[in-house]
Amino acid sequence: MRSPWSLVRRIDSTGRLWRSKIGAPSLTLPLALVAAVSAPGLAESQTLNLKASWPGQYDTAIGWYPHAGFPPVCAASADPGIAVTNGTVIRIGANFNYGTYYRNGTSVFQDRLANFFGNGLLPDNTDIGPPALLYDNDSNRLVMVDTARQVGTEQAWITVGTTAVSPPYGGTTDCTFRIDANIRPGAGPTNQYADHVQVGMNADSILITADMYKFTNGNFKYSKLWVFPKSAVYNVPLHSCPVFNPSPSYVAWDFTLPDGSLASHVVPAKSYDPSSSVSYLLSAPVEGGNQLGLWTLDTASFNLKGASVPVKPFSIAPLAAQKATSFVPSPPPILTGDSRLVNAVYQPNSGLWTVHTTTCPWNAKLSCFKWYEIDPNSGTPRQDSFFGYNDSSVFAPAVAVSRNAAVFAFNSSSSSLFVNLETVGRYAGAPTNALGQSLLVKPGSDVYTRGTPAYHSGADTDPTNDNKFWVVGAYASGPNTACPNGTPNYDWATEVGSLVFR
Repeated sequence: MRSPWSLVRRIDSTGRLWRSKIGAPSLTLPLALVAAVSAPGLAESQTLNLKASWPGQYDTAIGWYPHAGFPPVCAASADPGIAVTNGTVIRIGANFNYGTYYRNGTSVFQDRLANFFGNGLLPDNTDIGPPALLYDNDSNRLVMVDTARQVGTEQAWITVGTTAVSPPYGGTTDCTFRIDANIRPGAGPTNQYADHVQVGMNADSILITADMYKFTNGNFKYSKLWVFPKSAVYNVPLHSCPVFNPSPSYVAWDFTLPDGSLASHVVPAKSYDPSSSVSYLLSAPVEGGNQLGLWTLDTASFNLKGASVPVKPFSIAPLAAQKATSFVPSPPPILTGDSRLVNAVYQPNSGLWTVHTTTCPWNAKLSCFKWYEIDPNSGTPRQDSFFGYNDSSVFAPAVAVSRNAAVFAFNSSSSSLFVNLETVGRYAGAPTNALGQSLLVKPGSDVYTRGTPAYHSGADTDPTNDNKFWVVGAYASGPNTACPNGTPNYDWATEVGSLVFR
């Protein structure tokens, strides 16, 4: 069954995207955003401060082993993610490895994702993709999802790992699962592999999305959704895990954007509503546009509705300049990525938040990030604005939202700046569409020569404090001799930052 909406579960369900004919709203550009100055009148005079920062993962040989018999390689981009627990640890994922840290920056351990999802879960000669992470504060669980495909065959999986991460650790079992990404209910194997995995949740379910591509030619086919009850992937503490390969309670594909094209990079929101079975998903046309796709799914009834969200126009961002050195006098520009949405967060007291990279409306030679707070019930933005500078490019954003505030992590660079990691935020009650003063988390230390340090950064709230946030992002770190290809690598590393409104 295939249509603009093909929604498949154990009982078939179909629907169609509502297409609205709403023109693009007029573009307004507060000068405060161009200059990135502090927004006045923050509620309770709360301003964002960098409390501490420390090194995260970096590009090393422990990351990715493509498959048996091949040496480890270094990755061209970082694509870091972060999940913060209400206990003592923070989990960081970057490319093909992950690590656990204490809150003071002490590394507990580093490991390859192939090991985490190993032990018989996947066959030999399997490629592992970059992970997506979230922390479920209500259930005290870390969730990590990934994509995998076997070299030389047309087999592909979604992998899921869940754990209770707060002490006591004794007797608590990490649970790992695999789901055949090829299987489409009612159609059997599709000979496709999954990439660009995302994870979200509501009160009762975990939502996983990925883009599907043909094995034969790599062509994009559609974005696909799997929904799992938490009970299917969470173990009862101190007990064994649920079944080895859980079946999703709901599967959907062929998500369609307001212009009728197939949606890619459909992002499920992390919901902070502890009692609602409603979930939200968002997508933006990768080539740009003036509408977002919004889907609302109730996992109690599996009723899914589509809508369009009219927004200010956005487009694919230009390449970003970076500072030259005597060793690299003509550095390559930084690839800033397309217009895909990075992540989405739903807070009941504010709305649905998301962010992506775009061209600066005040200077078409610079990239910015565009951020939204959306009323999911009406499908209209409460806030729809740009953030950037008038002398450098901004790219690779991510957003985290608590009940009190929102924080964005991002990269910046220019012909006089190496690739930096920065952050900016807003407190509840700040002027509409305004962000505060940006903060430098980690300055770039050298040129970068491998295309892009990241398409996105990572950001998360602190479950114990609505005024505290954590970010992780890449920065240009300079020569790396650990890469095994025998050529000079002017590389990336990641930095973790702790921020607080006070």
